[in-house]
Amino acid sequence: MSGFEIVLLAVGLAMDAFAVSVAKAPCIGPKEQYKKVVLPFLFGLFQMGMPIIG
Repeated sequence: MSGFEIVLLAVGLAMDAFAVSVAKAPCIGPKEQYKKVVLPFLFGLFQMGMPIIG
């Protein structure tokens, strides 16, 4: 696989992980509003980074 293909795969995985995190956001209580922003961002970031590192 070329580097470009790996980056495309990583971005696709990150979008999937971001969608899962956004779906989880309504389950977070009203006192933890910051988690609704931080959780999807971090989940997507780590899912994108794993294929690039590996």
